[in-house]
Amino acid sequence: MTDADRPADSAQPSGRPLRLSIGLLLLWTTTTALALGLASGLARSRDASFDAHLHSISYQRMLRKQDLLWFMAAPAYGAALAAAVVAAYKGATQQRDFPTQPGHWIAVLLGIGTLGFFATMIPDTDGPTQRLVATAVIITLAVVGCLAASSTPGPRRWRSALVVNAAGLCALVAVMIAGRASELDAAAPAMWMLLVLPALAIAVAVAMAAFAAAVDLVRPPSQGLFHWAGILTLAVLVAHPAIALSLLWNF
Repeated sequence: MTDADRPADSAQPSGRPLRLSIGLLLLWTTTTALALGLASGLARSRDASFDAHLHSISYQRMLRKQDLLWFMAAPAYGAALAAAVVAAYKGATQQRDFPTQPGHWIAVLLGIGTLGFFATMIPDTDGPTQRLVATAVIITLAVVGCLAASSTPGPRRWRSALVVNAAGLCALVAVMIAGRASELDAAAPAMWMLLVLPALAIAVAVAMAAFAAAVDLVRPPSQGLFHWAGILTLAVLVAHPAIALSLLWNF
């Protein structure tokens, strides 16, 4: 068969499949160090306005446990940031080998969310700038979420989870637009009530992803290493704030 007889799609290079390499390990190390540095910066800004004489010893211990949690979760935040960087590079170079599997998309979404969280928590950032960054991040998440739901071939359990997640993110964008149009205060009770449905949809999507991952575990493995890295990243990034809130509530 000559080159002219080959299908047009086969003539377009899609890039080499993503493999674990020294370069990826270095990227993960760098993004993990970045996550640790950003978390340390937040802790320093907190400690700068912290008066030890006004708080009990048990409260100070609780804060140290929170810092330890950040240290333990930093590799997962680094993995999410690294996934977002790799996806951006693959998109810029028109390579279609990442993200392709559900865990890839989950890691990319988590990376965008992580980047947005740290961006809004930069010290001395005014309220309008924080709201602008938060809006841009949520819109980006909605767009990427829709891409994930539309481009993931299957299985159906993963497509369903990604579709519900995309619906929740799009609903969140709609709520933000409606709130701005009606000039609702972000802290108003009506605004919080509107946010319940998108938050519930995203929580349901996380539960569906957990179910899909459990099914994958009991069936012959068909997903790659980076799919499972994305699932593990999701588990850590869901567990981290849950444990942090439990420490705060039990104080």
